[in-house]
Amino acid sequence: MPWINIIHFIVQSETQIPKWLDRNKVNIVYHDEIIPKEQLPTFNSSTIEMYINNIVGLSNKFIYGNDDTFPNNKLSPSNFFTKDNKIITNIFKRKFYDMNWYHMLRNSMALIYKLCNIKSYSRSYIDSPNHADVPMIRDNNIELYNNQLDVIYKASSMFRQNNNFSQFIWVLYSIYKKGGINKKMFNMKTLTINENKKELIKELTIPNSVEYLCINDNEHNT
Repeated sequence: MPWINIIHFIVQSETQIPKWLDRNKVNIVYHDEIIPKEQLPTFNSSTIEMYINNIVGLSNKFIYGNDDTFPNNKLSPSNFFTKDNKIITNIFKRKFYDMNWYHMLRNSMALIYKLCNIKSYSRSYIDSPNHADVPMIRDNNIELYNNQLDVIYKASSMFRQNNNFSQFIWVLYSIYKKGGINKKMFNMKTLTINENKKELIKELTIPNSVEYLCINDNEHNT
């Protein structure tokens, strides 16, 4: 993805910056530069994601990724954005389980449905984008943030809680409120290091049609 202009790398402190990282190629963003001081310290990625729009120099069109998502083949801007600057992402129905991540996603969906006057949804299923790097429009995010400032602030916490919002709150807003396109972005695969080690090595070393990887770990990894 050589068309990416700049990479913003969000960290809590210097201790989270790898020694091998070439700082000439990335912009280091510290928590206290984007998150209200009343919300610090935080060890909650969901809280951090509520304030990514405060990054100085962030493009209006940007792609947000976590530390477990990796491009694995050639991709172009057209995988993420339309020519008229709307996002493209794949949203599908996922069965709800009583787990933190699912609660955060359902909270996000419920808020966006309310704002968009979408009347009905099943509490047994949630709208879920693929867990890959996702496109966002900063102007859309800021509009939502300013409109729901108190709600987002109160839902932020030091550690993960079931009342948090997910990063996908921004994506769902751009899809349902701003006319984003819900369609398949690329071929992707989710692998767990401990359970899919041979398949993971194959995907990383042999050219193939899988364009994105989500590489998860679990309690058995060291």
